[in-house]
Amino acid sequence: MKRIAAAAVLAIVLLPISSYAANVNATVKRALATELGSVNLANSSFADALDYLRDVTGANINVNWKILNNANITKETPVNVKLRSIPMRKALQLILDEAGAATPLTYFIDEGVIEITTREAADAKLITRVYDVSDLIVEIPDFAGPDLNLMTQSNSNSGSGSGSGNSSNIFGGGNSNGNSNKEPAKTATERGNELVSIVTGTIRPEIWEVNGGTATIRYFRGRLIVTAPRSVQEMIGGRGD
Repeated sequence: MKRIAAAAVLAIVLLPISSYAANVNATVKRALATELGSVNLANSSFADALDYLRDVTGANINVNWKILNNANITKETPVNVKLRSIPMRKALQLILDEAGAATPLTYFIDEGVIEITTREAADAKLITRVYDVSDLIVEIPDFAGPDLNLMTQSNSNSGSGSGSGNSSNIFGGGNSNGNSNKEPAKTATERGNELVSIVTGTIRPEIWEVNGGTATIRYFRGRLIVTAPRSVQEMIGGRGD
């Protein structure tokens, strides 16, 4: 009884926390989607460029300057971006690309805050997420059509009485079973494992354990269980989900 009570209390506590995280992350996503009429950052410092985005969109942006400084990226690193009518998401990525020309930078959303760091530092932290892929591996029934052999044979028997008993179908085939060459249907697990192979072969192949990396992915009963860096999770399920 104590275990049940504890589980119930935990569920009650986690529910509002999960709801809060979803709400604040949705707010950040709206900020990232904000269209900027004009972005004119000519020879601006990296810090000033980020301040501009904060002022225009109201987004919370936090920079891990300690890690960036170790990569020789400072607040004074020059940035040159001049564009019109682009979403804040694109402007931010271009600013990061400018500042991190030698050391790739990335960002992720964490409880309503846009966190900026190096891709290497972000990739060092693995998180686990579960994706429902049951709709991607569902087997589509193969509805059989009419047996054309029987139809043509019936027509020939009702003809002039030639008695030839020719049962070739309208496509010129003989008495062959239409399903004789059909490949056996794959199981859900086989289709799920094929999906795993597609992911590990197309999304950052070097990051997966099967290719010598640290990230793992496996299929289990209609779901993909993925333990990978946040940037990889964003490629699979969407940034900040």
